Amino acid sequence: MATSTDALERQALDLSGPSAPSEPHPEDGKSETDDDDILTIDRDHVEDGRPIVSTGDRKWLQNGATHTGPKGVLVDERTSRQSPTLVSNETLSDEQAIAEYRRQRLGELQNIGATDSQSLLTGTHNSPAQVKEVGLLTFEETVINERPSTSVILCLYEPHLDNCAIFLDLFSKLAQCYPASKYTFTRAIASELDFAQSSGSDVLPTVLVYQAGELTKSIIAIELEWRPKQTTLQVVEDTLIRHGVLDKSLALPDR
Repeated sequence: MATSTDALERQALDLSGPSAPSEPHPEDGKSETDDDDILTIDRDHVEDGRPIVSTGDRKWLQNGATHTGPKGVLVDERTSRQSPTLVSNETLSDEQAIAEYRRQRLGELQNIGATDSQSLLTGTHNSPAQVKEVGLLTFEETVINERPSTSVILCLYEPHLDNCAIFLDLFSKLAQCYPASKYTFTRAIASELDFAQSSGSDVLPTVLVYQAGELTKSIIAIELEWRPKQTTLQVVEDTLIRHGVLDKSLALPDR
């Protein structure tokens, strides 16, 4: 049976278009009633006294399978870090497991709110974005756990490819033109995330876009969008705007 990761890899390699947008996530400022709704867990989502958050997690618990590919890194990293907790929770009752999950989720929501408040106080919501390197251990934290209001733009590359080096230089310059509060520019070595190993280097560089933890857009072999034109900053920006990755109106005024 194909895993959810296999489906996402096929989706990323499908040039026909992006996947359907994810369900809206709760925004800051909602009432306490809304938070309670977020934190409520149906008993159907508890197996062996352990809360199940997503389809990917459920499949791992049932099949014990590992996952590959950019989105599969999320499942492998999450389950490896949560394994001690899952083992210790086996002896808990359903009620205790639910209470523990509610506590953890509430802490996550509070941390998100604190980060937003701090950025408003310090003015960092208008600071330019910086390109972050993503690896196996930081994929979930950087890409998946970003605030729902912030788009994560991930460039997959290989350091030995000249075309990737040229694109990454322009990618870094482009990040300086947009606010960090709206966009997180990231890059990752494709082979380290098990991406494109079977397809070859001709699909690189590839750009993936995540919103609220879900893959929303993919541009495979992005250079094909403008060849035979020369790769320039303006060409890269225009391509990302045309695909809905960037919003020109959000560009910093002093770029």
